[in-house]
Amino acid sequence: MIMEAPARSAEQVLVGLDFEEAGMALSPPPKPQAALIVKERSAAIRLLGDKPPAVRVGLLLEKGVGVLVVLIKAGQYAARIYPIWCNPRRPSDQTVLAVLSGQPFVGVQFYGSSGRRERTFIVENPCPAFRSRWQQALERCLPWSDEEFGKAVRSILARHGGSANLWEAL
Repeated sequence: MIMEAPARSAEQVLVGLDFEEAGMALSPPPKPQAALIVKERSAAIRLLGDKPPAVRVGLLLEKGVGVLVVLIKAGQYAARIYPIWCNPRRPSDQTVLAVLSGQPFVGVQFYGSSGRRERTFIVENPCPAFRSRWQQALERCLPWSDEEFGKAVRSILARHGGSANLWEAL
């Protein structure tokens, strides 16, 4: 069951991000759309090239905790990978994931040094095809806390050695 949680705009998501980090935002109702938000230095955004980013999604189970990760790989010549860690048991993440899972395409928005949007790409969204698999896997998991979720993310990163290896693993 999807619980209602306040939608977070791109501006609200950006407040919690450092450079080279990403998150998810929703446009306002009545027909909200999910977007992937990347905060990056303007100089790096200019070097992205014209090739649209690629997006992958995966569910990683770590000691009974389900970690849903959305990876954005951007950059035509020097690729960077931006992970978005989603806790599918957190109401705010459930809300965004429900909207994102219903979209065939998703906007990947790059916000630069000034805090303004500098680039937007529309890419194929892998989430709708993956949704039933992640929901089935989560049904077998016991509840977990935010602290356990954070430990699971750190463990996943340690095991994979970073986002580049995680991209290859998905």
